[in-house]
Formats: sequence, C-alpha cells, structure tokens
Amino acid sequence: MTSLGTNGLESAGTVRVILGPAGFLWVLWSLGNLVGLWTLCHCNARLGVLACLGGCVQGLIAGWEARLLTKRSQNAVDRVDLSSRGDVLVHRCSGERQRGRVVAGCRVSPFLVILYWRTEAGRYADPVILDGRSVAPEKLRKLQVLLRHPL
Repeated sequence: MTSLGTNGLESAGTVRVILGPAGFLWVLWSLGNLVGLWTLCHCNARLGVLACLGGCVQGLIAGWEARLLTKRSQNAVDRVDLSSRGDVLVHRCSGERQRGRVVAGCRVSPFLVILYWRTEAGRYADPVILDGRSVAPEKLRKLQVLLRHPL
C-alpha cells in the first residue's frame, strides 16, 4: 500500500475523494419506504388498515433515520484514498483511519458510485456511497474511471 502514502499528497494513480454531506440520499431512502407502504396497502384488502398504520410508523422511523443520513456521525466516512491497485485508505469523522482493499461488486453509474471495501483483517465488505452532491464532480469522474478500468 505504498501508493497511498502517508504524507497527505496525492500520488499518480491515486484518487483522493473528500466527502461532503449526502444531500439527496434521504430522498431515495424515503421513496423506497413509500413504495413499500404502497405495496403493503394494496396487497391485501383485509390488512389494509393495519398495513397503513404500520407503514406510517415505519415512514416516521425511516424519515428520522433519513434525516440522520444527512448529518455527520463519528463513524461516517470523511475521506477515501483509492490507489490504482485497489488499495483503500478510509478516513472517518472521528479521526480513525482504516486500510483495506476494494472488493468485487462495486457499482458505478453516471450519478452514483457504491464502493465496497474490506479491511485487511475484516470478513465483510463495507459500502461507501458517493454521489454528485457529496463529492466534487471531477473526483467522482476519476473514481468512476478508476473503478471501471483498473490498471
């Protein structure tokens, strides 16, 4: 993992992505819950009232959680350094730094990148969701190119 460096400088083949607050992700989160509520309400007429009540409670909980998505918690990812070899250095808001590797299954679209990475000793992959509002557009483009066409 020498290409990531520890001096804070971005070397050739490394993309440093500094994340801002996730602006529109709460909308997607809420829309997903509304679709679930609509499905519950229309699947069975007998359970329609209970489904509506349960869906409203779930909608309130989801709205509260979605509001928290836009705030920065101590465990939130603040910065990601990704090398062309797939090495990752993740900086959290608490100041913690974790080294790891990119794993298969990353999703790259024109407006959204879901980066799956695993710590060196970890068993499970952690996702980092990057969109055009939380990341500078040129950095998002570099990250998309790096994930689509690794060296």
